[in-house]
Amino acid sequence: MGHQKRAALDITPMVKLEGGLELRLRGLVKLYRLVKRQLGNPMRSSWSERLQAWSRGFTPRALRLYRLDHERSWNDNLSELFNALHGMLPNGIYGQAISNKLIFSKQLAAHGVPQPRVFGLVQRGRVIDLRGRSLGGNLQTLEPWLDGVKGLVFRPTWSGAGQGIFFLRRCDEAWRLNEHLIEPRALEQLLAGLTDFMVTEQVVQAAYAQRIFPRTTNTLRVLTLWTDAGPYVAALAHRFGTAASSPLDNWHQGDGGLSASVDAKTCRLGPAVRLERQQPYWYQVHPDSGARISGVRVPRLREVLAGLVEAARQLPYAPCIGWDVVITETGYQVLEGNAPPGTKVWQVHRPLLADARNRSFFARYGMARPL
Repeated sequence: MGHQKRAALDITPMVKLEGGLELRLRGLVKLYRLVKRQLGNPMRSSWSERLQAWSRGFTPRALRLYRLDHERSWNDNLSELFNALHGMLPNGIYGQAISNKLIFSKQLAAHGVPQPRVFGLVQRGRVIDLRGRSLGGNLQTLEPWLDGVKGLVFRPTWSGAGQGIFFLRRCDEAWRLNEHLIEPRALEQLLAGLTDFMVTEQVVQAAYAQRIFPRTTNTLRVLTLWTDAGPYVAALAHRFGTAASSPLDNWHQGDGGLSASVDAKTCRLGPAVRLERQQPYWYQVHPDSGARISGVRVPRLREVLAGLVEAARQLPYAPCIGWDVVITETGYQVLEGNAPPGTKVWQVHRPLLADARNRSFFARYGMARPL
């Protein structure tokens, strides 16, 4: 309904929701950061290659990362520049309801989506339980939460790309943070400096992921989008940590982790890729553990994907979500949502716009050319 018709019905115009100015300004900031980061990287391509990439909406490293060797590849890959500039538009103001880990967790709980147990928060150095009770800032407040769990995960409610996350557990009366012993006094000082951190249990992953690399929690990254008929799985990949990325399985920005393709029909992993000095290197087996990756079957994958589609259906105000999921021996756990999600983890394996539904979705927001 247009402005004039709404005005005739005495409906006040929704200026904030319709303009999207704030989202577009944030998109400009993301674009600026992308360009600045690329200009700061050592030049590994010729000026002609750089100009060719930038003119088509890609960074120079995409030439090798996406193997952009002919016209179809250029057109079938979602542009990095358009994704930075317009990536916040699909979810609009509700992107923050997905990106904030605490708010997202409460939405999952409301719809019965499996997730790690949330124990509480650390706010200005004070540990607070889910009833809003301040438990203080000493280590004794954490000990009851450690009963019966592998460990605790501390994660900033607003961060992305694994920033700020750490793992805490108790071993033989000693405290261990990530893979390091830490003195109680030093740990209390660390807690005293935290704010806006959520504390959850550490998920125990399924045997297949543990065999490939046991030092990190290895996650599925799944993209859900919407058509008029409802949500669907648009892309998926499986991340695995390495010695370089531990204690996380981060892959973006060359943090050392691996991204493996996943065949949703056969439920099997494909080759994995790692970014090293902005160059892609491919592996059939894990470079540290030596365990086979390509060909390994992912258990309960169809159950996981069906569950995520149903979860996305409960969040129609956010039609573009990147889900981080851990498969366990008995099911799965959703760790967090990403909005807007980074797309390289999927697109390194298959162009997102090669799927007509994906192209139609992104074209709606000026992020792709329609067919």
